[in-house]
Amino acid sequence: MKRFYVSSCLFLMVFFHITVSGFAVPMIDCSPQEINIVYDTRQISDPFSEKIVNSDGSLATSLKTDEKVSSLNNNNLNIPLNMTVYEDMKAYKLSVIQDFPFSMDQNIQISIHLPALMNPMTDGEFMVSSPLNVSTVEQVFFSNTAPAFQMQQFTFYVDVLIPEDIRSGNYQANMKFILYQDELPVAERSIRVTVDVSGFMAMEVFFMDSNYKGLDFGLVNADLLRQDKFMKIRVMSNMQTPYRLLQRRGKDMKSNLTGVDFNEEGIYYQVDKTGLKGSIVTEQAQQLKAEDELIYESDAEGSSDLLSLVYSVVNLNLLKAGKYKTTLTYFIESTSSSQSIPSLVLTFDLIVEIEKILRFSVYPENNEINLDFSPKGMEEPVTDRLLKIEVISNTGKTYRFYHSLPNGLLNKDGGVVPPEKITFAKCDATGIILSGYDFQTVSPSDHLIYESNITGDSDQFFVRYRVEYDQSQMAGVYRSDLQFILTDD
Repeated sequence: MKRFYVSSCLFLMVFFHITVSGFAVPMIDCSPQEINIVYDTRQISDPFSEKIVNSDGSLATSLKTDEKVSSLNNNNLNIPLNMTVYEDMKAYKLSVIQDFPFSMDQNIQISIHLPALMNPMTDGEFMVSSPLNVSTVEQVFFSNTAPAFQMQQFTFYVDVLIPEDIRSGNYQANMKFILYQDELPVAERSIRVTVDVSGFMAMEVFFMDSNYKGLDFGLVNADLLRQDKFMKIRVMSNMQTPYRLLQRRGKDMKSNLTGVDFNEEGIYYQVDKTGLKGSIVTEQAQQLKAEDELIYESDAEGSSDLLSLVYSVVNLNLLKAGKYKTTLTYFIESTSSSQSIPSLVLTFDLIVEIEKILRFSVYPENNEINLDFSPKGMEEPVTDRLLKIEVISNTGKTYRFYHSLPNGLLNKDGGVVPPEKITFAKCDATGIILSGYDFQTVSPSDHLIYESNITGDSDQFFVRYRVEYDQSQMAGVYRSDLQFILTDD
């Protein structure tokens, strides 16, 4: 919430009724004679946001939709200004002008709300609509052609409108009222308006997904190519000091399942330069590292700015399962060695949970559906088939792959291929038997044929299966199920 403080001098006004030949000397009196505004922009609130306390006690700001970016309520309204006009029963007019204006580049606006008149026949009339914007051009705003009394009183209400991007400093203007009779100025009164703007700097982070608090990617499906989270960072400053924005990812980011460190190639970020007053380091996606990273530099005036960022979980095939939790910190530094700024640090949770995956696929050669060992003829009694086995795993644990042929090869008439005639051997992608391996019988019980490395990385391997026949083998169609088991227990 913006706070505006209005102070005015309290004083006793003693009016001397000055007359000449029975008529009052024309004059203007105003109370107060000075308007002093202390403008404090440090207390900023957003009606569309909610404050979030993270696990470490730090604060961030969550924005519920990307269309509701808060704005500052920079106004100071309804300052009472009492005016008394003394005149000699002659027609008169009133005008107003800023004869000593505010700095033009600050766009501070003074406007006056004009009161309603009870009797236009004797009270005169306002010649402009309300509110009256006071400028460096003199404006006649009131006329009374037949005053009934030698004194007329008004109560105006003054607004001092202060722009959102006002810079710190002391600003002054002079608002002068002029009394005219017979088209000649006969009296005037000046009111000094002072706006004292305190220096401030603030930073807010808006999470564009209201379902999460902090930069939480939730449970990420490891089959996705990437998962994105969008956020905005607003830096507000009127200190006229250039600054830069940096970020730092916490170093301790381990899986709660295996204790494996998060792969630094797993999160990237990108800053959108659209609409920025300052400059970004690069438009390209960058790896989020556990070190200080410069992401933005303000313009030379240290203007307020609004950054849009996207953080992406990528390279999911490199990430092990589990919940990873650390912190992401933003902090601001002055880029000027001679000018300091307040210490601004904002820390919140960074959470990525990778879904556990442990699965395999088998691919018979020539894109066949089954392993078909049918011989071309008894003159070729040996039939080989190549099987590719692919294991996808992110458990971070050693896994093992088994096979078995529990029922052998049987036909419907009771024929059986002898178990010793069904063999296998590990080989390369071309079918060449690996060094140290030879054909061995496929067991009817689970038999280990592959064991991964200690971190359980995904892998693929090849097996050659062989079936031998002889002249005594009963004719017929032989079938069975070759069973596979993958486990990390």
